[in-house]
Amino acid sequence: MEFTTLALRAAYARDPNTANPLFAWLDALKDYSPSTLKVVDKSRDTGALTPDGKEVRWVAGELHNLCTASADFCKGLEIAAILAEGAVRKQNLTQVGKATGTATASDENPNAEDRERAQPEPCAPMTPGGVGPNINGRKAERKKLRDDYKAECKQSGVKVTDEMIAEAANPRWHSRANIQKWLACDPKYDGVPDGKIRKVFRDKPHLPKNQPTKHQQ
Repeated sequence: MEFTTLALRAAYARDPNTANPLFAWLDALKDYSPSTLKVVDKSRDTGALTPDGKEVRWVAGELHNLCTASADFCKGLEIAAILAEGAVRKQNLTQVGKATGTATASDENPNAEDRERAQPEPCAPMTPGGVGPNINGRKAERKKLRDDYKAECKQSGVKVTDEMIAEAANPRWHSRANIQKWLACDPKYDGVPDGKIRKVFRDKPHLPKNQPTKHQQ
C-alpha cells in the first residue's frame, strides 16, 4: 500500500493532469530503467489459433523491483533539478553582474565564452513535487528568455515567432505548440528538449550574421 500511495503522489507531482497516475508512474519507471521490465509469456497453452493456423501467444511485461527502481528514478530527478537550479542561479548572477557593472569571466577573458559554449547543456529538472525550482518561477524564467530573444531580433528588424524558434531548436518541430508546452513547463520538454530551445536563445540563429549580439556590444 505504501508504494501505491507514494507512486500516486509522485505521478501527480510530475503531471497534475494525468488521467491514471499509477500507470503514469509505472510507464515512467519503464522508460527510465528498462531493465526493470521483464517479458513474460502468459499463454498457458490455450490452444487458440490464428486464421493462418499459428498458435496465439499472450506475451506481457512485468515490472520488478518497483521500490528500488522508484528510488533510483527519484534520485535522478533530484540530480537534474539541482543542476537546473545551479544553471538558473548562475544566469541570475550574470544578469545582476551586468546590471551593476561587475566584471564577469567572459568580460575579463574574451575566450571564456567560447569555453562555456563548448560545455554540454545542463539538464533541466523533470520536476517531481517539492524538488527543483518553483513551477511559477520556472515559467517566468522561460518566458523571459523567449521574450528577450524576440525583442532583440525585433530591434534588428527580424520578427521571430514561436514556430520559428521551434524549427531552429529541432528540425522535426513545425508548430508553436512545442514552444508553448516548453513555456508551460510540460515535463516532456525538460532535459534534452529544454537544452535545445535554450541553445537557440544563446546562439541567436535568427539575427543577421553581421549583427552583434548584446553580449558582443
